[in-house]
Amino acid sequence: MFVNENKCRAVHYFGKVEQSYQYHLAGHSILPVENVRDLGVHFDSSLRFDKHVSEVTRKANYQLLCLRRNFRKFNLRSFIAIYKSTVRPLLEYNSSVWYPLNKNGRARVEKVQQRTTKLVPYLKHLPYENRLHRLGLSSLQFRRDRADIINTFHIIKGIDNIISTDLLELYPSPDFRLNYNHIYCLL
Repeated sequence: MFVNENKCRAVHYFGKVEQSYQYHLAGHSILPVENVRDLGVHFDSSLRFDKHVSEVTRKANYQLLCLRRNFRKFNLRSFIAIYKSTVRPLLEYNSSVWYPLNKNGRARVEKVQQRTTKLVPYLKHLPYENRLHRLGLSSLQFRRDRADIINTFHIIKGIDNIISTDLLELYPSPDFRLNYNHIYCLL
């Protein structure tokens, strides 16, 4: 396998390493950086993903601006189709990796969907939850929680190629009438 040394970077996570320490690959020094972009996700040395959240919300807001500029009056069916195909994928791409843990980051991502639902004129005056219900949409937090549950199920059942014993431990329920296990995270 060929590795391009010019594209390789070194990121030190959760702490500073002496600046004198150098990584080498095939005789070339690898540059240390504070953040790196991999598969469209910006990783920083503290794994807070603030830069990535800013980038995602910027792109989604720009896409929202384009929608508002090009479509003056929204047909409800076309609005939902356009939103689901252009804006929401930006907000959900690889979110199992980068979704923010702090309230501020989650609010910034959810705010984009709140602004989007206000584009429908006759729903503008309703609260956010009611707008979602009328449009047949779910909040991004709900979709994220659902995706986490599905991913956990895939890991437990061996559908994904991840060894679940390294991450999760299953204990049978103490009540024999119930057909489920308790899951404990080992991390």
